[in-house]
Amino acid sequence: MNTSDAGLRYTLSKEGLVNHLYNDNWRPTGGNCTIGVGHLVHLGPCTYADSSEFPYFNGLTDEEALVLLRQDIPRYEAVVDSHAMIPLNQNQYDALVDFCFNTGGGYSAVWNAVNNGSDVAAVLLVTAVTPEQFRPQLTQRRREEGERYNTPVEDRLYTDQQIDDKVGAVLGQCIALGQKLDTLNDNIEAQRHELLVLGHLIATGRTTEADVRIKYEATAAGITLP
Repeated sequence: MNTSDAGLRYTLSKEGLVNHLYNDNWRPTGGNCTIGVGHLVHLGPCTYADSSEFPYFNGLTDEEALVLLRQDIPRYEAVVDSHAMIPLNQNQYDALVDFCFNTGGGYSAVWNAVNNGSDVAAVLLVTAVTPEQFRPQLTQRRREEGERYNTPVEDRLYTDQQIDDKVGAVLGQCIALGQKLDTLNDNIEAQRHELLVLGHLIATGRTTEADVRIKYEATAAGITLP
């Protein structure tokens, strides 16, 4: 399973998007050079001389930042994949990936709740929100992750993409069949015309000429006449 587009955009909305190079200054070391949705360009502050910064001198569009986030998200999906021992639906998966992106995911209480069928939303609400870390937006994010985790997903045999692929394949087959039918109709019309010609030749006593045409058509069709 992978994070859905909706889950990805939720994480983007909560993390915030910076379209230019900046130093992630919350670290006591002075921060690392970063862009987009927390995408690490290199360790240490931006110098505007490091080659890894060159692709970002002109900044990023929102869509380019989303592409970078899609590239970064698998490391957090891997945390979910390695800790969740039960099947997850898409909303549960997205909620846990967002939690890991924000916190690193190293909270055993959350994974115990997931794997034991406990109240994951309640555990999320008190996880990574210690008194010294308390911020209203952090509590709100944990609450929203819990709500997303508890939101059912409609059971579907196929995803939208799989349905689109199947519809496209069927349409392709229909088009190919239509082309074959057109060719068949052309052949039938040609044969009808040939029968009319042969009938006319025979009716007017031109049997030798009719015989020649019949042998020619048989040879063209790969038929050996007696």
